[in-house]
Amino acid sequence: MKMKKLILFFTVCLPTFGTNLTFAASSQVPIDENLNRPHIEKPSIPADPRGPLPKDASEWDQWIKKHPDPLAKNGGVTSSVIPASITLGPLVNGDIILGASPTNGSKSSVPYGYFRHAAMYDSGNGNFISAMPGIGVYRETTSFWSNGYNVVRNMYVTNASYTQRQSVVQNAAAHIGEPYNFGSSKTDISSWYCSKLPWFEYNKWASIDIDANGGYWVTPDDIYNDSDVTLAW
Repeated sequence: MKMKKLILFFTVCLPTFGTNLTFAASSQVPIDENLNRPHIEKPSIPADPRGPLPKDASEWDQWIKKHPDPLAKNGGVTSSVIPASITLGPLVNGDIILGASPTNGSKSSVPYGYFRHAAMYDSGNGNFISAMPGIGVYRETTSFWSNGYNVVRNMYVTNASYTQRQSVVQNAAAHIGEPYNFGSSKTDISSWYCSKLPWFEYNKWASIDIDANGGYWVTPDDIYNDSDVTLAW
């Protein structure tokens, strides 16, 4: 009789225990920091007065000769005076930071647009992943961004999950050391420029295209203007 009771106990109760254990494990989901973040209306930014970029890299040399970068004569900066340090706001893993009006000691990463540089925040290392001419893909400190630009804006990809942002940052870091090439196409995964790197990683790992106009290039301005990207500060 006792044996029958024991068999009945294990038959009825064990599935319940298994269900409870499974529920407890699946409830350990990291809190998604994006859920309660500010959603600030993006102010319009001025378009580059030189007009749109050419259709692809084959026309670049001719285009840039006809439309030289106005910052090039100053070494890629808008001012030789370094402003008071900008205090950066809260940062979350996978955020995309944009810089306009570069100062002495910094430079334009892309020779076009209002925003001249972009980088992605890596919370695990407390710094940013980007690409710069003459350097390639590398890490930038928070002080680089506090002192390098007169205007800094921080963006986040609105519907990217915690897990997707983790994948985006981890895989971006894997490209550190690879070369810079502003003429590289979106399908070229051997060379990069600052804004192409976050575009590629979010497109691959979150299936979110953050290029506003879908052209050959994806500039920092394109990321700022994209509807899938929200202004945090």
